[in-house]
Amino acid sequence: MNNTPQPLQVLFLWNLIFTGGEGFKQDLKPELKPASKRKELIKWGLIQEEKRKTKKGSQALYIQLTEKGWKWANDNITAEFSNRSTASAPALAALLSRLNNYLNQHHLSLAEILGLLNSDPVANEPEIDLEQRIRDAYYQISDEKWNVRVHLHELRQSLPDISRESLDQKLLDMQKQEKLVLYNMDDVRNIRPEDEDAAIDIAGFKRHILYMEG
Repeated sequence: MNNTPQPLQVLFLWNLIFTGGEGFKQDLKPELKPASKRKELIKWGLIQEEKRKTKKGSQALYIQLTEKGWKWANDNITAEFSNRSTASAPALAALLSRLNNYLNQHHLSLAEILGLLNSDPVANEPEIDLEQRIRDAYYQISDEKWNVRVHLHELRQSLPDISRESLDQKLLDMQKQEKLVLYNMDDVRNIRPEDEDAAIDIAGFKRHILYMEG
């Protein structure tokens, strides 16, 4: 028996995921016709449905992605979906909206998320615990305080033996792992030449300072 969702079913699942993983059937796109197409997803354990009361007080089918459905999505990100349905555009819009929220919350750029920056380790660099050295340097510069502003030029001065490329890449990796946050300096009047020289340029946006929690 073939338990592989077909392109239109795949698009339905992605729309469901990008809009929060649940919703009333009448609000979900594309509409799966015949109903057996939706029933197949239930049979395979990817979604579940029940009757719920709407805001208007009437009863309607409410659909939720199951844990198995989330696992399917994680394992089948490249699954073929229908490109003929008009529901493709809302799916993309919902994804971009969630991506935008994530970028804003974590102070990241789209370039960082898409991996446009070189993530290869620098050749012939001696193996060191660079993350720990960064943490130690930050703690020393900040007078043994966490979650306070430290200028990148101060950090670079504290780690003179680390190449700029290696240090930049490690800082970006740590930001992705939510171990620190890189910020720009909002008031350009406070940006000194050493701040400008030490800044990390991410897709045209310069980050001059960092915050790190202990």
